[in-house]
Amino acid sequence: MVRGDRQANKYRNELNEAINKSDIVKMLDSLFTIWVEEGASEICFEPFVDYWRIVIKKEWLPDEIMQYPMSLHNSNISKLKGESGQMNPEVCDVPQEAKVSIITQTYKEANLLAKIIPTAGWEELIIYIIKNPNSNTQNSPL
Repeated sequence: MVRGDRQANKYRNELNEAINKSDIVKMLDSLFTIWVEEGASEICFEPFVDYWRIVIKKEWLPDEIMQYPMSLHNSNISKLKGESGQMNPEVCDVPQEAKVSIITQTYKEANLLAKIIPTAGWEELIIYIIKNPNSNTQNSPL
């Protein structure tokens, strides 16, 4: 299901291109922009047999926005850990979390909480927006 206008679709296309190029920074920039613009509360990376899917949740309703191959997941998780500056990319057997602030491609500020939870075969990733009651960004879900 695709929601939003042309601008939202633009960032979805950028997300797809970034996944195809294994560009984790561009992938996260596009993903976070979609997330904030659509007013979602969390992003989940869910495993399936031969792919991962990225789901954003708005009012607890899931919206699958992208799938990517299983082969990219471990490198994406490792790069995300390194980019956060608060997680150890070498550690994959204990839960880790990071709180970071970002600026989206539409110049909106968001505070995030990323949680990585190890399972028997992979690391699951869930990212939440931390509501900021002092935010004065117009049209922001924060």
